[in-house]
Amino acid sequence: MKMKVIIIALIFLFLVGCQNNTTVKEILEDKGSNSMKVTEIIDEKEWGDKKLVLYATEAEGSQMIKVGLLQKKSGKWNFTQGTGHSLTDRPLFARHSSWLTYEGNEINVMYGMINDQNIRSIEVKKENGFEEIPIHETQGRRFFYSPYSWAPVKALNNEGEVIYEEDFK
Repeated sequence: MKMKVIIIALIFLFLVGCQNNTTVKEILEDKGSNSMKVTEIIDEKEWGDKKLVLYATEAEGSQMIKVGLLQKKSGKWNFTQGTGHSLTDRPLFARHSSWLTYEGNEINVMYGMINDQNIRSIEVKKENGFEEIPIHETQGRRFFYSPYSWAPVKALNNEGEVIYEEDFK
């Protein structure tokens, strides 16, 4: 009987220990101001012990698009870096950030929003030249982000012609 109780107690403790499933949304809101609310997780890219998150927030009536870097330490996701900007009506809006990982490696991140319906694709500079990246559409708005990317950002139309370009020189 005593052995059954011990086994049941161990199983219970194991299951309770596995319940620490903090959501990405909770992690992001925990690092924001008290008035900031994450309204949507638009997309996540995970590789190894790193996760890049594109998300929308609202605080005091202001809507923003943000990108954050989460890194896993001791089996737990931690918010380590982030940036964002208020929503804009510019045809193409792009920003760049550079962050360090726990290991001291640099991650360059491009992110932005698209407000021109003629823009059909986005290309960013990668190590081996320009590469098309995904466009994420939500609630009538379009956003993009990409790790290990640099300026310039090129917006192309249906014919593959560059119609807007953002450079940060």
